[in-house]
Amino acid sequence: MTLPTVGMMPRSYSMDLNGRMVPCMEYSSPEAMARIPLVSVGMITYNHEKYIGRAIEGVVLQQRPFPVELIIGEDCSTDKTREIVFKYQQQYPDLIRMITSEKNVGMRTNGLRTYAAARGKYLAFCEGDDYWHDPEKLQRQVDYLEGHPECGMVYTNADSYHVLSGRRTPMAMPHRPELCDRDDMYIEQLTGARIIWPLTVCLRRDLLERITRECPEIRDETYPMGDTTRFLEIARRSVIHYMPISTATRNLLPESATQSQDIARKAAFIARCAKVTLHYLEKYPVEDRYDRQVRRWVYLRELEYAYLCRDAARARTAEKAMEERGIPVPFQYRLYYWGALNRVGNAAVKTMLGSVCAAARMRGILRRKENPS
Repeated sequence: MTLPTVGMMPRSYSMDLNGRMVPCMEYSSPEAMARIPLVSVGMITYNHEKYIGRAIEGVVLQQRPFPVELIIGEDCSTDKTREIVFKYQQQYPDLIRMITSEKNVGMRTNGLRTYAAARGKYLAFCEGDDYWHDPEKLQRQVDYLEGHPECGMVYTNADSYHVLSGRRTPMAMPHRPELCDRDDMYIEQLTGARIIWPLTVCLRRDLLERITRECPEIRDETYPMGDTTRFLEIARRSVIHYMPISTATRNLLPESATQSQDIARKAAFIARCAKVTLHYLEKYPVEDRYDRQVRRWVYLRELEYAYLCRDAARARTAEKAMEERGIPVPFQYRLYYWGALNRVGNAAVKTMLGSVCAAARMRGILRRKENPS
């Protein structure tokens, strides 16, 4: 990884992120850019050489009558990502600002410094391995926010694209109303009734700045999914509007911040997700029925990954939490618990799990025969 050496010298400075000084080297052309853009697009990237060009093009091709800036936070990639971004900045000096540094600062800090550099009234997101396929995405969202001052954030649906198989799933963000019968975006997010992918979002920058100052969870790197904490906090303070159209494509990679083939890495991510969810149940309590529903889902998933990792302590913690709250443990997850504690051999657990799954499939077949409609 080398710094660009042709065309311009970076502007070096330190950014104060809530008392922590973070180094920045910015490649931009202020004389070519709008003095006050209406929208800032934050794009964080690390080792995305195969995808970053398409991500940038998705912003370049936006049809909009208002000024936009694209701020690309490049975190010292070891491939050619930085060089590709620099070439685009040279090609579109009226649009692109590249912020990087001499040393890697990590995904959370890279995101914070990228979004803190924004100047627009509104802020949208697209990471370097995803892209926008709707050239009217920003126009649609800005029009809505301009006409609805009570709304702090708007998001759409998106497609997913499985990179290895080439399989595309349209409108891949599910809405599961059976998980929540309340029109409350905070509860809908906690229960999983609504899923929000950052690449579909456009929000008010002043609202994001306020929650970043007020909420340590946004800045704490031990919390994964910084976007989730942002969206939960926004839901507590403002209206969030959903547009039922697909405007973007999320690339599903074998390895990423949220996906992994390595079970230990995936289990660690699941544990951090559980930390976020349980924390918010305490910070902003919900009705008892939703509290129990969400905790049950969290603890059952903990039991599953405790078994997969043979983590007895993790299994005991989850089982104890369920017992204390009077949440029953289904037989399948009791098997996970026993397997994690090595009370039942792995072969026996797999055999019994197979029987449980087969019985569940048979019950489903019988129900469909009884209720063919």
